[in-house]
Amino acid sequence: MKLPGSIVSVAIATLTFSILVIATAQDQQAQFSSLRSEKYRASEIQWKGHFGGRKEEPHNVYCLMTQGAFRAPTSDDFEELIKIWLSQHPNAEASVVYILSPSLTDFPDSKMKSVWVVDGEDNLNIYLVRKGGCPAGTMLLNRGDKTALTREEYESFSKRVNDAEQLAKKDSLGIWNKLDGS
Repeated sequence: MKLPGSIVSVAIATLTFSILVIATAQDQQAQFSSLRSEKYRASEIQWKGHFGGRKEEPHNVYCLMTQGAFRAPTSDDFEELIKIWLSQHPNAEASVVYILSPSLTDFPDSKMKSVWVVDGEDNLNIYLVRKGGCPAGTMLLNRGDKTALTREEYESFSKRVNDAEQLAKKDSLGIWNKLDGS
């Protein structure tokens, strides 16, 4: 059976579009790895809000957010939430999930290291989102970012942090509090 030319053209166009969409979607995902990420004791990092630094790396900056760190909305008690969590988790580790380099123009070797701070099953980044300290999107990777995380680690975190945001919204916590004008 011979198909009309218009049907064949539509089929070819649809197939071409589908391949382009799939290729674009794959190209826009984070780039995952099975390499070990850098880890530090969270207590080695001197935190000021969601930014921190280590004496051993004077030109590097640590950040609890992977995106929007300079403009993201944060709750009035954001810094206090960090202090409380860290005091309750003295053995927490900061695990580097993303590195932006260079971060300072005068120091070409400088880096901004986005971290997840973890103590067992407890995660400071998820806690901050759950308490309404910041939106979940600030903790997620951008398209094309390279990370030492596996896809499974990231997808698990992504689900947990998005669930935390939904609960914070439901409970009108922090930035989601409708009474504070945010």
